[in-house]
Amino acid sequence: MSFEVSAEFAPMSGIDEYLIHNTSLPQRMMSTSDPCAYERIWFTAQDKTGDLFIVCGLGFYPNLDTADGYAIVNYRGKMTYVRYHRRLGLDRTNMRFGPIDWQIVAPFKTWKLTLGENPYGIRYELYWHDTKRAVFSGGSSGLSLGAAGGFPAGKIPSIREGVGYETFGVVEGWAEIDGKRHRLSTSRFNGSRDHHWGSKEGVGGIGERFFRAEHCGQWVEFKDWSIWGSKNLRPIGHELPGAGRFTTTNKRLKFDANTNEFREGFITNVDEKGNTKELHFRRLGFQTAYLRCGGYGHSTPDDGGCHGSYPGEDKLFGGHFDLSKAAVRKKLGSIVDHHCEVSCETETTFGIFECFEPYLKTMCEQNKPGFYFLK
Repeated sequence: MSFEVSAEFAPMSGIDEYLIHNTSLPQRMMSTSDPCAYERIWFTAQDKTGDLFIVCGLGFYPNLDTADGYAIVNYRGKMTYVRYHRRLGLDRTNMRFGPIDWQIVAPFKTWKLTLGENPYGIRYELYWHDTKRAVFSGGSSGLSLGAAGGFPAGKIPSIREGVGYETFGVVEGWAEIDGKRHRLSTSRFNGSRDHHWGSKEGVGGIGERFFRAEHCGQWVEFKDWSIWGSKNLRPIGHELPGAGRFTTTNKRLKFDANTNEFREGFITNVDEKGNTKELHFRRLGFQTAYLRCGGYGHSTPDDGGCHGSYPGEDKLFGGHFDLSKAAVRKKLGSIVDHHCEVSCETETTFGIFECFEPYLKTMCEQNKPGFYFLK
């Protein structure tokens, strides 16, 4: 269903016909005038062999009237990306960006992700199915809502903090790379996704980008539990409400001696009951998504602009990179998602370790609390 209507109804859009308002503003208008206001989603799909890794996402920036979407496909160390910038327009339900499209099939259950014809030789049609319960949380304090909803008194997050939810899932469908089609099945492909909104510096090149060299993102799903940042997301239908919590203590990390890139690590996490979960991450070959290609950070490899920027016209960007070459990886470095084999106790799965390179190694060199070299 399309909610697009004539511009004569602006600032209203078609979705305003529904009884869904929670402020005195039309749905497409933000409750803040902050130009750094945003809403963004992110998906991954990774196999269990270290051959195929897909990352895609989109962002809306209502106060700038801009939007962008991207898809990154890494097949055996050959990474290709496409990214599309356009005006946001009146229809906030429109999630198509040139050849890239997202559709909600069933809320908190199934999405359809599509990458159509484009000049860069990659396409896909994927169906994503949630496996863990999405739990809303708000602000930098990570406040989570229980089954009844509602924030504790005096703890409502500010728009600058950002809010949202995350979950894990399995993926099926197909991906086509240079004319060869690869089948994805739910038994061989899993992934993670998130949906966040609020306001953050750096949107549209406005303000300083919030940068944390110590960032160690763990997006890993096990059968009966998981770790997404500091959350233990539980299976859908689990008898306990909400999500559990983790505190990360020690990180013992190993880096490539020549490039300073992450190769392996043991990360210790402690849950709210004091139980310890030590995860062993092992990076798989050159299966990395370099998120600068998706618009993260202050610049992109094609100089096409970061999240929220507009190149003067609706425009598609893209490119190819051979990640087996150290010089190429160094050029692309910044925020990266590494496809990893991950073990904890007797269970092994496949997930993502996210960090800033080459800055993470500096944390160990400077003996920052909780950071150690893995011998």
